[in-house]
Amino acid sequence: QITKSTMGKQRKGKSKDPSSDFDDIDKALSELATADAEAQAVSEETCDRPSPRIHASLTAIPGKPNEYLLFGGEYYDGKKVHVYGDLFRMKVTGTKIEWSKISSKTAPRPRSSHQAVAHAGSNSVYLFGGEFTSPTQAHFNHFNDLWRLDLATSSWHQLPTSAKATPPPSPRSGHRAALHGSTVVLFGGFFD
Repeated sequence: QITKSTMGKQRKGKSKDPSSDFDDIDKALSELATADAEAQAVSEETCDRPSPRIHASLTAIPGKPNEYLLFGGEYYDGKKVHVYGDLFRMKVTGTKIEWSKISSKTAPRPRSSHQAVAHAGSNSVYLFGGEFTSPTQAHFNHFNDLWRLDLATSSWHQLPTSAKATPPPSPRSGHRAALHGSTVVLFGGFFD
């Protein structure tokens, strides 16, 4: 850390080789690039079926008639609510079902009662809204964020929802969404 007192000492001290400054900059840029790559990294690993849950989204993958994506949901174990933010791929072959978990640090926050729709033209799944419930169900947070999952890379991207001309829908959960052409139609929902 550089402070005013250490900065003065650096100036008064013996001058160092100017090329070493470039080495430090190169190292810093390399470390930033590595950190950025790690933050954007996506992994997919074979796993057992997901834990029990309700109010998750199950979305058919366009062009892959036997593949589905399961995102989020919640489970009440008799004592507290568990809200999930995980993403799973389900492949169905005859009577065999294979699961894999897709992990990304850029995924949406855990939620349930959201909606997800697939759009073949953009090779994406769009996810809107939902809610996060505290473990005791005493508090709820409703979302009005919009996310796009790139099906080619399995990477998540949060899309802007605020515009001066067209404000976004209010935060909600329990709503429905459908794709009509290239338009996502959003209907209903609740906020408590």
